[in-house]
Amino acid sequence: MSIKIMTMVFKDENLDSNKKLIMLAISDNANDEGFCYPSLNTLINKTALSKPTIIKHLKELEQNNFILSKKRNTKQNKKGGGRLSTIYIVYPQIHIPILDEDILFRFDIKKGQSKEALPPSQSKEATPQNDSQSKEALPKPSLSLFNHHLFNKLNKEEKDIFLEYSSLRKKMKLQTTLAIQERLLKKYFEYGRNIEIIQNAISANWRDFYPLRQNNTNVSKQSKPQQNTKSIAEVLIEYVQDRQKGFTQEIATLQAKEKLNWGMHKDLESVIQDKEYEWYMQRRAEQQTKPKESDEDYVNRLMGEM
Repeated sequence: MSIKIMTMVFKDENLDSNKKLIMLAISDNANDEGFCYPSLNTLINKTALSKPTIIKHLKELEQNNFILSKKRNTKQNKKGGGRLSTIYIVYPQIHIPILDEDILFRFDIKKGQSKEALPPSQSKEATPQNDSQSKEALPKPSLSLFNHHLFNKLNKEEKDIFLEYSSLRKKMKLQTTLAIQERLLKKYFEYGRNIEIIQNAISANWRDFYPLRQNNTNVSKQSKPQQNTKSIAEVLIEYVQDRQKGFTQEIATLQAKEKLNWGMHKDLESVIQDKEYEWYMQRRAEQQTKPKESDEDYVNRLMGEM
């Protein structure tokens, strides 16, 4: 939710009641750069408007450049299933110059494009910064992933999946600098420019690209990193053993995570929490069933401790 953008919507006198309500619902999902991807059902639930009404007003909002939208294919839809989703930029005149390149790429917008290519101003009240959006405010063309010669050699499908892997690296808190991306691109071409190289890296949460076998189905044993083949149940048993040895919950959890792939960490955390709660309830039951200490025994114990 972006309070900044919602404030702009409230101040915009060019919006009627329904359009303002829809803009607020979209802004409730947006970040401070105006990017979001609420579903149509989300907008229906938040506005209590009918589907035809929302579609009608969304079309008019885009025609008047209050929003910029684009349909995108989900993974399943590329394979013939799934469904389309829509991504939005709220008040694109303001936010296009400050959005990340990977987001602009989804809208087929290049970083540093001319001011004429941007949508016109929406309203003076809603866009107080428009007067200051001079040519100096637009970023100057510079070396980036999207004008890198290796990236431009990729086809549309390769670019999409490479950007998907870059997003995965961000979620894994790995570096995504231009130097890192250039190194990955060089490896991709060096290993034969097969899209399965990137697909394998995404499915296995790898930190790097690795060459395929000669049959192009698996990664060679010499090149692929050591994979964790243990199940969550096996790791949980080792976690219990570590706790019995005296390790704290935090340390035992970190050691357990190292034995599993990154994508299984959330499930592991949930299982560990259930186990810790089970132990807590056992200790509590033992305390309740333990016979109460008499006053005489209590005094004797205190005297003994002194």
